[in-house]
Amino acid sequence: MISLKLKNGLNGSHPVSKYLMGQNLEMYAAVVKGLLSDRLMNPKFAGPENPKYGTADEWIGNPYHCRLIPGMGMSSGNAQFIQRTGGAIGQCDVKIYAGEKLEVELWAKVRHSPATLEAAIKAPITRRPAYAAAKIVIDAAYWKKYVIHFDIPVTDANADFRLTLLDDDGEVFIDQVYLRPAGQPHLDPKAIEAVKSISPTAMRFPGGCLSTVYHWENGVGPVHLRPDHYDPQFFTYISYDFGITEYLELCRAAEITPHLTVNIGSGTPGEAAGLARYCRRFYENKGLTPPRIFLQMGNEQFAAHETSHMTGEMYVAALRAFVPPVKAEYPNSTIIGIGYPYSGAYGARAETPWRELVLDQAADLVDMVSNHYYKGQWKETFADQLQNAVESIQKIKADLLKMIADIKARNLKTKIGVTEWNFWLYASNYWTFEKRCCEPMDPHHCLFVAGMLQMMAELGEYVELSNYYQLLNGLSIFTNFAGAYHESPMAAIFRFYRPAFPGEYVPLAGNAPEAADGRADALCLKTADGVYLFIVNHSLAESAVTLPDIFAQGEGELLVFDGRENGVECVPRKEQVSGNKIILPPMSVCRCFCES
Repeated sequence: MISLKLKNGLNGSHPVSKYLMGQNLEMYAAVVKGLLSDRLMNPKFAGPENPKYGTADEWIGNPYHCRLIPGMGMSSGNAQFIQRTGGAIGQCDVKIYAGEKLEVELWAKVRHSPATLEAAIKAPITRRPAYAAAKIVIDAAYWKKYVIHFDIPVTDANADFRLTLLDDDGEVFIDQVYLRPAGQPHLDPKAIEAVKSISPTAMRFPGGCLSTVYHWENGVGPVHLRPDHYDPQFFTYISYDFGITEYLELCRAAEITPHLTVNIGSGTPGEAAGLARYCRRFYENKGLTPPRIFLQMGNEQFAAHETSHMTGEMYVAALRAFVPPVKAEYPNSTIIGIGYPYSGAYGARAETPWRELVLDQAADLVDMVSNHYYKGQWKETFADQLQNAVESIQKIKADLLKMIADIKARNLKTKIGVTEWNFWLYASNYWTFEKRCCEPMDPHHCLFVAGMLQMMAELGEYVELSNYYQLLNGLSIFTNFAGAYHESPMAAIFRFYRPAFPGEYVPLAGNAPEAADGRADALCLKTADGVYLFIVNHSLAESAVTLPDIFAQGEGELLVFDGRENGVECVPRKEQVSGNKIILPPMSVCRCFCES
């Protein structure tokens, strides 16, 4: 039996920031694809050329008739060249659905004379007739947009899309090609509504490691004129079809505070100042006062996997170069510095100090220091993996307490951000980031997230910001691949906790992890609407909890996770609380509420 009491009545000890409910949106290609209505990969033919097919990555072509031509595209990028009868390019595993109307948008031009292309959607069976096909004459020697419409008669998750040249002497250049539902906007409405549905308070963009090679100016202006190019971080391509303009529009529409990661790895202080200026003018041009935004100086430059790995001294120098011009262009910005304890070993060089240099030499430049946490060691049994999740939270808490101690020892007012965090067991890194980088989102993951939110609220006097990694298509809450949308149980967790943030932390007596051997923990938050009590049961066993008196006539709601190792069922249900006692099923989260 766990007995919970209010230590000091409803007197709170510290405010808990709404920004603990933040998210990450890292712009590697699969994430961009999840935000767009397009069904094709690499629509702008980012290189390098595949020597086998003569095409860009993700495309297949006839090697005798296809070449990728650098510099020929509208934005000085690549153009896909096709020549002579039989020249064709295509993609496999394109998802189509019976009854839908699709449109092909392509930008193309010819050399010498007009040429005819056939666009077709086919079954992956050679002799079977196409599901839909249409011919179009490319009649201009300059870049021109052409549109083809299809009525789709069947559902097929593995259809082929092909563009075939029908003229013996034809020569066609294609700059980009999209396949999307007819009349649907550039951004996929399902993905945008998914983002809005969990009401993230901040959203980090363009993410983590990719920010080191991401140049924001490529993501403004007309979409068809934005370049795509090779990504030296994840060894694929960077798409700017969802860029800084779309990001700021989404933040404004969904009342999300922007959180931008500044490129200090392959950018310049001038480029960073330009980003801050663009953001300020974005709001001013709409007649709005520029709101608070978070500007994070870099990502994980302390680590050898970053293309701009550096020492703590180098990072302090970078802060002195980047922060003043950025702050001058956007005064209402909160500057986030990297707060990792050391710069990682590289070659024969040992680890060297990092956080102490930032706090001692650059505290005047940063409002917050950040760290990233990915936990989860492999355990063979389901029960041990649940315990692993609990222990991982406590390890992160211990590390955050060290950061807090470092800040307090210097009498600083610097806040802490946990700008990436997750429970990471299954997904490899570079090899699977473009293959969805999936985690199963089983009970270990879901209960870890609940426990993390509660732990960070407990430390909320210093921990002001956290960003779950990540929102879409990769260790993610939502997946959206070519119109196939899925919501993981993690979405229910964030919706469950969201109404209590921001709040005021109300200390509890008898609070876990001391109770029940660390297998349950509780959080009490006071808001303008009332008082919330959250209890997480990390155990495979049922737990009985005695509640504080104020919740005797309140209403309790449960999120219950089943025990399957290869999946989760999240079953929200409401349960009346009476007699100051509630029974928590195994692997569940309880929320009780009473009005002020």
